[in-house]
Amino acid sequence: MDNQDELLPIVDEEGKTIGKMTRGEAHDGSKQLHPVVHLQLFNGKGEIYLQKRPLWKPIQPGKWDTACGGHVGYGESTDEALEREVSEELGIDVRSVGARFVTKYVFESKVERELVYVFKAVWDGDVKPSNDELDGGRFFKVEELKEEECTPNFWQEFFGKIMKTYSIYFSGTGNTKKVVKAIAKGIDSNAEDVNWTDPATRSIEHKFQSGDMVVFGVPTIAGRVPNVLLKSFVNIEGNGAKAVAVVTYGNRAYDDSLLELARLLKGRGFRVVGGAAFPAEHSFSRTLGAGRPDSEDLLQAAEFGRRVVAEIADDEPEIFRTDRELKPYFQPKDRDGNPINILKVKPVLDAGRCVECGRCVRACPMGSIDKKTMEVTGICIKCCACVKGCPEGAWSFADAGFLYHKGELEYLYGDRKEIEFYI
Repeated sequence: MDNQDELLPIVDEEGKTIGKMTRGEAHDGSKQLHPVVHLQLFNGKGEIYLQKRPLWKPIQPGKWDTACGGHVGYGESTDEALEREVSEELGIDVRSVGARFVTKYVFESKVERELVYVFKAVWDGDVKPSNDELDGGRFFKVEELKEEECTPNFWQEFFGKIMKTYSIYFSGTGNTKKVVKAIAKGIDSNAEDVNWTDPATRSIEHKFQSGDMVVFGVPTIAGRVPNVLLKSFVNIEGNGAKAVAVVTYGNRAYDDSLLELARLLKGRGFRVVGGAAFPAEHSFSRTLGAGRPDSEDLLQAAEFGRRVVAEIADDEPEIFRTDRELKPYFQPKDRDGNPINILKVKPVLDAGRCVECGRCVRACPMGSIDKKTMEVTGICIKCCACVKGCPEGAWSFADAGFLYHKGELEYLYGDRKEIEFYI
């Protein structure tokens, strides 16, 4: 049983000691703020370890809780308290797991107020839960967690402070969407979806906070982030949220699109903690990268999401630690080295096939198809949402330069490319 006469510090919200009290007084409803330490413990597969609170505990008996947690004693530092609690409760030397500080916050229940210091670590060794302190423990996949079986403190901390996950994507034909959602699901099956393909959504402000995780994905166009999206980044505020930068590319190369996306996110206040480049079916073609992302790609995407949870570090991936100039936009050329300009090329409609369903009008991420005339009157980024999304096959490209470039891509880049992950 806990020693109700144990002395604990009373602190202000900055953590400064302003008095002392007993453990019993900390839980008597007076709600004097006192510090505690929590360890969120993951394994290399991205699973999280939870302890089972014994039935004799006065607060939340029998519930699954943070891997390790305990009060900071009077005169004790948070590091000392963490080392003591991890050793007592889990049988682990905290110095060997490389625990790092994540955040602190005030938690209030009906009987107490705690200043919670949260630490995080990855550990694939043995865990030996204390028979005196705990009723066992085990690793869980994030999607296995059930709110009613966990303590409110853990649930709010993990999903509210440690991670509230969002998937944000610009995806004309749906491939980037598939990848981003798979990664986000690997992090949190309850990830919130933000479809940035929709022009109206891109015009809305999206503000995040330091506990959030954002998986942000765009396709590669001409080796870079689509330039039509650059002005929309001003509507996004990271405020210290963590981000995973994701690009897809049509089996040629992603060039500097991933680096550029990471820089854009950092410029909007995100901490970029991971990145990935996924081959996908080229928007121009049905054979180049056909069917990708496939089922194996999406399994790898979900596994990467689980790794992100387990391996988040303070430093960004090394690939993003450069201030070099970005490469210029990719310029299509013929075999003699002459440039092929397809910037102003637009698809044409076979009116005889069109059934006026309006699907193409709704699908165009630039809002460029006039629903009355069924002509492309605005910017066309050649995402082919209209071409591939039309059930009647009414849209196509007829420009000779475009068709030549499409053929060259299919001829030169038909090999299967591998996904690249950075963490």
